[in-house]
Amino acid sequence: MKLQAGYDQTFQYVRQNAHGLTYEVGFHIYQRNDGTFIFGYEVVQEATDCRFGNGASRLDFEGTREEAEAHVRALLEKMIDNLTDEGEERVTRTGERAGYRIVEWNDGTDGAIEDLVLCYPELVLGRYVAIASCDSGPYAPTDEEFTAGWSKIGALAVSPLVKVISQLPMPGFDEWYVYDRLLKLEPHANFVNRLGFSPLNVDDTYTEEFWRQVIKLEPLHVLGSGTPGLFLVTRDKTLFEAAARNVTP
Repeated sequence: MKLQAGYDQTFQYVRQNAHGLTYEVGFHIYQRNDGTFIFGYEVVQEATDCRFGNGASRLDFEGTREEAEAHVRALLEKMIDNLTDEGEERVTRTGERAGYRIVEWNDGTDGAIEDLVLCYPELVLGRYVAIASCDSGPYAPTDEEFTAGWSKIGALAVSPLVKVISQLPMPGFDEWYVYDRLLKLEPHANFVNRLGFSPLNVDDTYTEEFWRQVIKLEPLHVLGSGTPGLFLVTRDKTLFEAAARNVTP
């Protein structure tokens, strides 16, 4: 399996574990007029037929372009080292914070929110879903969806009461905030597009920002899929316990 995205920066990295597999990595960085860096990446591993990437994401970094490139390379190497060992089952982690329970699944590839919703449709049925990220960006409802009750608050797309799961888009790199009722909503920041984001991270700026937003907005659940995993943050103890027992949603 070869790199396909055509990124201008490429390198090989040998994973620092017993398997010692070699990964091919490509990435690109560009700098916006406001000074922020945007990067995209692709990682492939021929022996395990593995390919994953996340398109464009904002980089939390201040410095020169050369320093940013070195920073991204170090992030990608760390991400590869933290992948689930080849052939192992998905790793499940749990935790609690601010009255919420957290389940996170990580198999080293991009998570799929569809897997979680198909296992536990009660997460969204009869509720409203505010989409902070859809395929790494904002979701744009169609004219038909607006007629059916979808709305927009800034970049945030808000569903009508969910009656069937097929109402919801699930292309990947999704982040949903689920509510029992719609009060006065406001735009939501998204976090799943940041490489290695996890609601269980410690001493991490973006994780702290995520929790400040959750505490302020008080959703019933937050569902997220990014690289490299899938997570559920919920105030529902029963759903948490069911999800935590299921290692492969």
